[in-house]
Parts: sequence; structure tokens; C-alpha cells
Amino acid sequence: MSKLMMRRGFAALAGALFSMGAVASTPDLGSISLSAGGKVLNKDDWSPAEDQFEGGARLAYQPANWPFGFTAAYFSSYGKGNFEGSEFRGRTHEIQLGLEKIWSVGDGSGRPYVGGGVVIGKAAASLEDVSDSDKAIGGWVGGGYTWVLARHLALGVDSRYSYTRVRLFDVNGEGGGFHIGGTIGYAW
Repeated sequence: MSKLMMRRGFAALAGALFSMGAVASTPDLGSISLSAGGKVLNKDDWSPAEDQFEGGARLAYQPANWPFGFTAAYFSSYGKGNFEGSEFRGRTHEIQLGLEKIWSVGDGSGRPYVGGGVVIGKAAASLEDVSDSDKAIGGWVGGGYTWVLARHLALGVDSRYSYTRVRLFDVNGEGGGFHIGGTIGYAW
């Protein structure tokens, strides 16, 4: 396939996506929220600290009549456990940037969403007085549901999967994982 045909195909696809949003008038949709929950990392890479507490913040914005919007989030997780008589501690940090589709259901108080994008991650681990850390770029996909209550108060649930390859203590491993948490925030 020629480059010209690929460009035309991409332009047609982009036009179709943008025109989908113009079919029905929709308001700007968005939210700013805090989350608390857990992150499950690969047991082979993180045991005994593969189940971690996670906190984070998320911003999502979908302009009026657009078929998708933009999202940015930050998550930090921490876990520890006993490894052969010594304390093993693990920590991850992720900045997630991407595109997100938000739907407004019923009277607008229900808002399911799905999204995906790039993750900039950092993983760190320590055993006794020895520690190591690494940074990596990867990807994420996820979704959730937000209920808008009492005008702008938003409660919800968010679930994501992130992927980054990190090298800790000279061993390649996974720095991402499965995230799930409850959210509270402000929605418009």
C-alpha cells in the first residue's frame, strides 16, 4: 500500500471519528478525582510485595461534541513482605497520559469510560540496606464508571492494566500491573 493511500485512509478514519461526535449535541464532560485501592504486580517479579496499596489522582476532559477526550493520571503504590527473614519493600510510580471516551448515561449522572495511552513508570525495590530502581515507558488500558451525585460530587470505580519493563537487581521484570480502586472527586 502506498504512503498516499495510507494517509488518505488515516484522514478518512479521523474524519469519521470526529463526525461521530457531531451527531448529537453533548456538553463538555470531565472530572478531577482522587483514588485509593490496590495494584497487583507479577508475583514472579515482586513476591512477597506483589499486592500493593495504591493511591492516585486523575484528570479527564472530553470537549463538547468530540468523540473522545484526554486524560492524565498519577498513581503511586507500595508494598512490603518477608523474604527469607528480611524485609522486602517495593514501590511503583506511574504517570499515565492518553485518550479516553466518556459516555453520559440517562440523565447524565452515570458516566462509563474507557481509555488507553502511554505510561511513564518508575519501580523501586529494597532488601535490607540494598536498593535499586529503574524507569521505563510503556502502555496502559482501562476503564471505569463514575456516578455524579449532589450536583458535582463524583464517586466511582476505576480499573486499569499498565505495562512497563524494568530492570531491578540485574533482573528484567514487569513494573506495571493490574490497578483497581474507588474514586471521589469533582465532575462537570
